[in-house]
Amino acid sequence: FYLIGWCYREAALDWVRQWSPGAADGFAKAEAYFRRASFASVLVEPGAVVCSLAGAARMRPTTFFSLNIAGTLARLLGIRALGALFPVQLEAILQMV
Repeated sequence: FYLIGWCYREAALDWVRQWSPGAADGFAKAEAYFRRASFASVLVEPGAVVCSLAGAARMRPTTFFSLNIAGTLARLLGIRALGALFPVQLEAILQMV
């Protein structure tokens, strides 16, 4: 999605607007907020919309990939830590499934 945003800026932004029509009204504000907090956005929520916005905003590729990988690793470590904190509860849930 980053590459799509980078290569096809306007088309990517139009796609994001169409993909999330309920948010179309606030999209201009979201773009402005993204520009102010782009590093934090990619680090915390490296999803399709944020990656498209990062590419469209021409965030440097090394910065983008570094933040994206760090954010993803932090999420994975957080999930594993939660699993380690609640093994009995998770086992009970798995028994029900």
